[in-house]
Amino acid sequence: MTAHGPSTNAYVQDAVSLVLKLHRTQPAGSILLFLTGQEEIDRACRMLDEQDREQEHEHAGRMTLEMIPLYGSLSAEAQARAFAAPRGERGVRKVIVATNIAETSVTVPDVKYVVDPGFVKQTTYNPERGMEALVVVPISKVSAQQRAGRAGRTSAGQCYRLYSKECYANMMTETVPEIKRSNLGSTVLYLKALGITDVLGFEYFESPDHDQLEEALLLLFCLGALDAHGTITECGVDMSKFPVEPQLARMLLKSADEGCTEEAVII
Repeated sequence: MTAHGPSTNAYVQDAVSLVLKLHRTQPAGSILLFLTGQEEIDRACRMLDEQDREQEHEHAGRMTLEMIPLYGSLSAEAQARAFAAPRGERGVRKVIVATNIAETSVTVPDVKYVVDPGFVKQTTYNPERGMEALVVVPISKVSAQQRAGRAGRTSAGQCYRLYSKECYANMMTETVPEIKRSNLGSTVLYLKALGITDVLGFEYFESPDHDQLEEALLLLFCLGALDAHGTITECGVDMSKFPVEPQLARMLLKSADEGCTEEAVII
């Protein structure tokens, strides 16, 4: 086992190498590789294809690889490929390269081998900078168990973890709910647009931080989305229709008044 920090993409090459080793040495069965996002997944699929072709002459007569990416922005038709038989042909091994969407989704049939580098991409909010960012972080123990459970759902399977026991011991027990690590401005604005007036007393499935809720209310007031009584304004209703952070929504609305919408969109 090896352990890598999220600051390096060495684990992608390690994962690709392991997938190819499993392909060369293990009996038939699909392989499920977990990576953090579309860019990593597309790159890994290219690496698998290139390196598999390079080794083809050394392992004549073995099964061929069919790489199948799986992430949220793919069309339903493209995602369905992961759950289909490998082109209905014998001698073809599927390699599903997926984000954590595959942790709890519908069972992918015939997966006998799971490769887990131990990372996930999450949204985090920096209150000091007032910005959200997508960062690569270690998964939780619960996620690690869910990933391992994808192997052998319909028959015996194996999970290969590319991290040490020490790394596993240092993982958080559960994944922090998104509402506890996100900018609440958009959430509060959405609730206000739905007619929910008391966002501080609202019964959330997972309760957000009270101070961050108050910060979100203050931000929306400063942007003109709420009045002094916390009631959503006409501007706030318009802002809630934009699928972006409140600051950006306000900028886009203001740019229309100033005749510089094209420049604002570029920014």
